[in-house]
Amino acid sequence: MIPPIALKINLDADIANVVSALIPPTATPIRRSIWFAEAHPGIGGSTTPLLSSRLIIRIRSGDQDDISVKLRPCTTAELPDRWSREFVDGDARYRIEADWGGRHRVLAASVVSGRPAGSMAAQITGTDPVSLLDATQRQFVVACTACGVPIDHLVTIGPITSTAWPDVDLDGAPVTVERWTVADLDMLEVTMRLRPRPDDTPTRFEHLASARLYDLEESVRARGARISAMSKTERVLHTFRDRAADPSGA
Repeated sequence: MIPPIALKINLDADIANVVSALIPPTATPIRRSIWFAEAHPGIGGSTTPLLSSRLIIRIRSGDQDDISVKLRPCTTAELPDRWSREFVDGDARYRIEADWGGRHRVLAASVVSGRPAGSMAAQITGTDPVSLLDATQRQFVVACTACGVPIDHLVTIGPITSTAWPDVDLDGAPVTVERWTVADLDMLEVTMRLRPRPDDTPTRFEHLASARLYDLEESVRARGARISAMSKTERVLHTFRDRAADPSGA
């Protein structure tokens, strides 16, 4: 199986002007609040244990609700048979895709479970987020993560305000643009997803993806944007970690 590739460009400067340059005035956004789960030591200490264990748990609530569990980076060798290919199980959708951003190219596996709009925000307060995972997501965590990952007694980080514009035309290429704001952070991500054609080889598909990523970066830079090396998820989790570890806020 040739996995799909998600081309991602992260921006962290002059966001308001970049949004104006990228988003047409008639575009309809999807608005949500986002929370991430982390272990208690990750909030009170100097590390983020779940992120360090390559596990990301994200809750989204608003116009469209879902909860996702992602292992990133991962390898196909560490994914047991059931998890070696994409499938749908009720409201849960399992996918494997490569995340490409700049020079960073990794494989990610995730289970996303859809929920009724607005329902997750009502459940998140005072709740251990692991209790919100469905059966498929729990099975994924058990089967695909290493022993010792601190999955119990988690806390939530957030909320982060998310505004997403799907199907934006960027110089003829369909992309999703998503803006995250929380405290003094203001971040933007431009994403294009590619799926291999039936006659593609891995080499041909990767060459195509490299060319598309280059074109995407040039289109973004032409609008005055500055590309960041760190993903928005890592930026948020590391920022909250650093602030928790330094009560003075210095």
